[in-house]
Amino acid sequence: MPPAGYKHGDTPQKAMVRGALSFVRSTGLRVNKSAVFRHFGLSRAQGYSAITAETARADEPDWVESRGRPSKMSKAVLRFLEYLLWNDFGNVDERMLERGRSSELQDSGGSATDEGAAADPVFRVDGPTWDSMMRAGTAFGLQETYHVRTVRRAMGTLAYRRCLRCEETWVNPRQRAARVEYAKVRLGQLPEAEDWKRVRFSGELHFAFGLNGKVRLLPRPGEKHCCPACQVELEHRQQPQHIISGWDHDVRRVHAWAAIGHGFRSELVFYDDQTGAKSLGIMTPASYQDVILEQHVRSWPVGEDVTTDADGAEVRRSSKIVWEEDCNPHAAGGNTIDRSAEAWKDERRLHRHKGCAEAPDLCPLDVIFPPGKQWTTTEPGLLQDWEPETLRRAARQAWAAVDQERVNLWVELMPQRLGQVIETEGAMVPW
Repeated sequence: MPPAGYKHGDTPQKAMVRGALSFVRSTGLRVNKSAVFRHFGLSRAQGYSAITAETARADEPDWVESRGRPSKMSKAVLRFLEYLLWNDFGNVDERMLERGRSSELQDSGGSATDEGAAADPVFRVDGPTWDSMMRAGTAFGLQETYHVRTVRRAMGTLAYRRCLRCEETWVNPRQRAARVEYAKVRLGQLPEAEDWKRVRFSGELHFAFGLNGKVRLLPRPGEKHCCPACQVELEHRQQPQHIISGWDHDVRRVHAWAAIGHGFRSELVFYDDQTGAKSLGIMTPASYQDVILEQHVRSWPVGEDVTTDADGAEVRRSSKIVWEEDCNPHAAGGNTIDRSAEAWKDERRLHRHKGCAEAPDLCPLDVIFPPGKQWTTTEPGLLQDWEPETLRRAARQAWAAVDQERVNLWVELMPQRLGQVIETEGAMVPW
């Protein structure tokens, strides 16, 4: 029992003591701890207990989450399934796997239990599915079994893979067909480079901040440091994956919307106040319409410019903007249609279309940042704390460093890129 008249120091008092001492130390001034304790109503013992006690681990920059239920799928199993996907083993029909097992039994002197299955012809399905990935893993020695939903959450997508380290790519056959169709439609609508100069590409940018001034753009679901060559190097060096990828873990995140085009670059529009290391940055329909549409897209030209030539004759040139919205999991409304937002666009007569789904090579927002989508801030002391405004200032600095000439060149080469997609039957086009 504490003595009579004793009063416990509450948590806000202790937090204010730690904050005041941290600020004074950062200025380089000498500090009298006892004076700070008295100012916040704490005794000397309570004050020293407040500054020496273990703080909330989630507020520490070098803290890694270890609470909660462990992942159902281990990293080793996930790497194994990624290896099967990169090598097209997940693109195998069940009867092909059954024939492979029967052949192994015959080579070892055994007999197949299902003669009919072994006699079926070998063929591949039109791209891997979550079921075929799990069956392929079992056929190639995976002991554990997982529900397809668990595999889907862990692997993200089966549409494509792009290694951020070595730029190797893999595209699902079904995704290849969708990419070819998208390229044909867009080339039919915008065949010349001049046509693409009216296009403005928009999407959401999710900035993550790490230790020592490191910044990265969150990769898309199919962008990983996991191609077979990188896995071999990882095992050869016997180093953790974050050493190969150059990234340990996120400390804070900020989420913004941006648009870019030929000779055009919008400002970053921050739409989410959450900056936690696990915040997803999902834009709500209300933020999409009230912030993005009303405050930024409304000013885009949608009519014609009237000028005069050397002879004084009127020349009408279309200044209508073609808006290509990024098609990604974070897009407003997900896969649903926000009818009020679409009605707003129709009322404005805004010409728009969706970008190719899960195609980072066809969106300039994915290629204007440094390779691997990682960089280190060059301004000393820019990330001096983890306050939201400090993080947003660092994101604005990265956005201001984007080379507009590079964007212009990318837009002008868009017809050629779409032509390469058709020629390569849907393969990813390198920059």
